[in-house]
Amino acid sequence: MNTYRMMNRYRKTKAVASLFGLLLIMSLTSNATAQESPTLSFVRHNYDLFSESMGVGAGASYGRTHYIYTSPTSIFRNDVKGITASWTTKYLPNEEIGFDTGRSVYNALSLGWRIKRHAILVGARYAHSPKILTSNHYGDGRMLTPRDLSVDLGYAVQISDAWSAYAIGHFVMSQINKIAYTGGGSIGVGYAPQAINGVVPTHWSLALRNVGGLVQYGKAGGKYRMPGSVTFSGDAAYQLCSDWLLQGMVSADYVLQPLKSKVYTAGGGLSLTYHKGLSMRLGGAFTNHMSYLSMGVGYHLLERIDLNLSYRLCTQDRAFNQFGVGLSFDLGKARDTSKPFVY
Repeated sequence: MNTYRMMNRYRKTKAVASLFGLLLIMSLTSNATAQESPTLSFVRHNYDLFSESMGVGAGASYGRTHYIYTSPTSIFRNDVKGITASWTTKYLPNEEIGFDTGRSVYNALSLGWRIKRHAILVGARYAHSPKILTSNHYGDGRMLTPRDLSVDLGYAVQISDAWSAYAIGHFVMSQINKIAYTGGGSIGVGYAPQAINGVVPTHWSLALRNVGGLVQYGKAGGKYRMPGSVTFSGDAAYQLCSDWLLQGMVSADYVLQPLKSKVYTAGGGLSLTYHKGLSMRLGGAFTNHMSYLSMGVGYHLLERIDLNLSYRLCTQDRAFNQFGVGLSFDLGKARDTSKPFVY
């Protein structure tokens, strides 16, 4: 029986490694013909406001909500029983474009269904920007609202008590003056070693995210590629006393697709939780040209509902500030909040 389990885990590990290699080859061999899309950046947003308000981007090692868009393996760490449903909306400041004003809005809706050591994940992301005036070769045009939509399906597996892995497929539609379609994938592994001194649980994750194909807005339009990246993240938790829990998280992300973009992001922060209910978070992040301060609050009530608010302040340009509100429900049995890393 032990030999069978070891062989089964070996086959799962080998399959994960093969998928990693395939996505990496796709990202590195498709950089010469395309540039990063100014619209498909919506797939790089972190829709889990718990980790985002700690300064951590999408692909964080730990998430409270939207497992498919943050950390699919967190569904095992939170000991979720049944289905978790999550919704998030994020708002950017009003912009003035010509004689019109408007704001960019990002939305996400997802479901995570855990079945023992397996989990099925589905979700959709939708974003729209302020109206723009398009033009043609006659010099006139019409007002158009740029829109982006992503429908996603994923699978996660708990290989052992320490190791877990996931794979996600993305179907993307983007519209400016024309509608364009593309597809891609994400894959990642999570590692949760023995708690340090038995009281400080840690978790680490490595992921290839949003590696995908080209979009082209009409025959004469430019070719753009999904912003595929590699992300490394880690977190730790410490029980200060019976009522207070301290959590920390860090992450680093580098865009591989297209490689010439040379975009990197690093961030981290802390969360302080009282009585496994009220949570206060603070963090920061920086990129090639920008730096951000993030903050947020959350409340876990009735052992089933998570309510989260977050605000991100860009120190260089207020146009990149954003406010987010999110809600999550555990539709099955309540998660096990006796574990030290769950508030």
